[in-house]
Amino acid sequence: MVGDLVGTIVDLRSREALEIAEDRLRRGENPDNILNDARHAMKIVRERNSNGGLSVSELARSDEILKAIAKRVEPQRAGEGAVKRFFKSVFFTVSGDLNEIT
Repeated sequence: MVGDLVGTIVDLRSREALEIAEDRLRRGENPDNILNDARHAMKIVRERNSNGGLSVSELARSDEILKAIAKRVEPQRAGEGAVKRFFKSVFFTVSGDLNEIT
């Protein structure tokens, strides 16, 4: 399924938005791109809300859509993060240096 994730979130179509996010993950898209699109959609939702265009229930529903997408996407990001966390930096100085770390 190919679709506009931003538009489906803004239009509060939760099932379709989650399907689009999952399809993009299956296609191997970077999870950060999916989350960035979801954040962009929420920015639009907040703008609509500030103009008085949304009810409280609609605002809550958009939040639930974002949470569902993040819950689905985060495990993919965690897999990437685990590789990144493997590397560590080590700092050292010459013995006798004023900045010696003991």
